[in-house]
Amino acid sequence: MLFLEHMKNLYLLFFLFFSSQLIAQNYPYCKAGLFSEYTHYSDISIEHDTGLVYGSNLNYQGVPQNLTLDIHYPNLLIDPLPLRPVIVLLHGGGLTGGSKSDLSVYCNKLARAGYVAVSMDYRLGWNQLGAGGTCGGDIQQFRYAVYRALQDAHAGLRFLVHQAANYRIDTGYIFLAGQSEGGMTAMNVAYMNQPEANLLLPGAFADLGPIDSAGNNFFEPFSLKGIFNWCGAIADTGIIQNDTPIPLLSIHGLLDSVMPVELGTYLNCQNANNPYPVMYGPKSIYQRMKNQGICSEANYDANGEHCFFPSLEPNIYIPAKFTCFFKNLLCGNCTTESKVSYNQKNCAEAAPAGVNEQTESMLMALYPNPAKDHLDFTIRLAAACELGIKVMDLTGKTVAELPDVKRPAGNCQLSVPLDLCPGLYIVKLQAGDHTIVRKITIQSF
Repeated sequence: MLFLEHMKNLYLLFFLFFSSQLIAQNYPYCKAGLFSEYTHYSDISIEHDTGLVYGSNLNYQGVPQNLTLDIHYPNLLIDPLPLRPVIVLLHGGGLTGGSKSDLSVYCNKLARAGYVAVSMDYRLGWNQLGAGGTCGGDIQQFRYAVYRALQDAHAGLRFLVHQAANYRIDTGYIFLAGQSEGGMTAMNVAYMNQPEANLLLPGAFADLGPIDSAGNNFFEPFSLKGIFNWCGAIADTGIIQNDTPIPLLSIHGLLDSVMPVELGTYLNCQNANNPYPVMYGPKSIYQRMKNQGICSEANYDANGEHCFFPSLEPNIYIPAKFTCFFKNLLCGNCTTESKVSYNQKNCAEAAPAGVNEQTESMLMALYPNPAKDHLDFTIRLAAACELGIKVMDLTGKTVAELPDVKRPAGNCQLSVPLDLCPGLYIVKLQAGDHTIVRKITIQSF
């Protein structure tokens, strides 16, 4: 019996080692703690390169304009990874306003999670008033503004690929996220080719040039791993084809009157004398992607208006939601689902289905959850190592901890006393190089 038990343990250790190697080979960024909804690096560990010129082109008034972006990333001497995935964020603003600085807070969060995060300006401007009156904007100018944003996003992505070595960007792991018209632009970049742009945005090619070679002289190709559409819509779901199976997450308010949730006119304009373009929102997009067999998530706020979600907190929930969507793609996971209201799952330990759950349960069990005055842990260590536990509030402040102590291999039981206000907290266990992060709820007595 002892021999059989010994062989079972050896087999188990071999399985865990083999599984971890398989994950490392196929999912190089499926790492505990990194690239998740939790910050991994401190603020002082993040570098900010701002105002980098990625190209130049004529604005809507025919005046030359420099195009700039900001890059936020973990310090190259502190971050041990040879390459990192990149998330590029595109601001909203009706194609007349907004700035890359609008998204700098989100970029900093993403950089602290381990990503290279980029916020990008693009050319703005079209005559929204047109001939005057309600919904009298110059629609041809609007289409040209959409096309310019598409050109500039392509140019910015080519620039990033060209500069990849300087920032240790893995060009095989590029994600796009956009708000409102930025979300529309992100989806256009992902799914719209030149012939489709010529059909949907007539005249733009002849007057403004090609999509993929304007703005700079960089010609490095790029590919995208995933898209986050934050209250945006597109001109035609037919551009989504299964030959470009790029997963998409959409978050949208069901009361949005700027970008339709399903099918409607841009800005909800109903001017028969000046027809505004029909747009397809996330309900239509989700159905199209589902029909094409492309992974997609849609998350709605029943009381949400345009980019305003009273039920989905913008500074915590939304970055956690889209970061976890991207983290799961890094780990080979993607769920097709549509849901109204809060729908967030922890992703700090995300890994390929069927592997992560098995290895995690053998490393740590935490109970009770919800807790009151203490937390108990059962931890299995494959080898002796320094082990420490921290309990943090949602700002990252440590509110309880067991300091690092050398622990022998095998099982150990630990308890952390708590004296905390009711609410949501984060538990972080550090065992050598391995990190496990969990959410816990503290109940009132």
